[in-house]
Amino acid sequence: MPARVFVPVLVAILACGLLPPTVVSAQAMFNRRPIVIVDPHPQRFSVCWSHSCSVVATVALPPAAWDRVRAMFPEPSSTPADERVRIADAIALLETLVGEITGTWRDLGGDLRGFAQPGQMDCVDEANNSTTYLKLLAADGLLVWHTVGEILKRGNILFGMPHATAIITDSTTGEQWAVDSWYLDNGQPPYIVRYRIWNDGWNPPEK
Repeated sequence: MPARVFVPVLVAILACGLLPPTVVSAQAMFNRRPIVIVDPHPQRFSVCWSHSCSVVATVALPPAAWDRVRAMFPEPSSTPADERVRIADAIALLETLVGEITGTWRDLGGDLRGFAQPGQMDCVDEANNSTTYLKLLAADGLLVWHTVGEILKRGNILFGMPHATAIITDSTTGEQWAVDSWYLDNGQPPYIVRYRIWNDGWNPPEK
C-alpha cells in the first residue's frame, strides 16, 4: 500500500487510541477547552467532530426542536430498560437535529468509510457528543432511572483496539451501561450495552 494511502488509514484506525491510557478522561480533556460549555442546555451546548474533537461548535436548538425531544418522554419511564430505549431514540433525534445545523449529518459509522470527510466523527467525538446529549436529558428531568457518567475507554494501541463510549448508570442496581453511537451512521439509535460486556471487547453483530 502506498505511504500516502497507508498513513491516513493508520491514523483512522488508531484515532480512538489518542485517549490517555488511564480509565479516561477524554471528557475532562474536552471540558478543559475554553470554548466548551460544561453546563449544557438546549439553547447553548457544545458539539465536536473531525476526529478527537478537533472542531468544536456551540449549538442552539430552537425551542420547537427541543420540544420534539421532550415529547419522547411523555411520562416518566416505567422501568430502567424502558428508559434506555427512550435514551437511544432521543440521542438519534438529537444527532439528526444537530446534524442539520452543523453538517454532521454526513457522519458515517466507524472511521474508515467517512475518513477525512466533512462532519465525520471518531469515537472520541461520538462519546463526547453523546455525553452532552445525555446531560441535556438529565438536566431537563427526563431521566429518572439513570445518571450520566464520565466517558470510559477500553483497550490501547498494544492490547485491543482503543475505543471510547458515553456512560449511564442504572440508579437501582449501580450497573454501568455503554452508550455507543460510533458504530452507526448519524441519526441512528446508539447501542446501549452493559459496560462490563462492552469493556470485554464487545462489537455489534455483523449484518
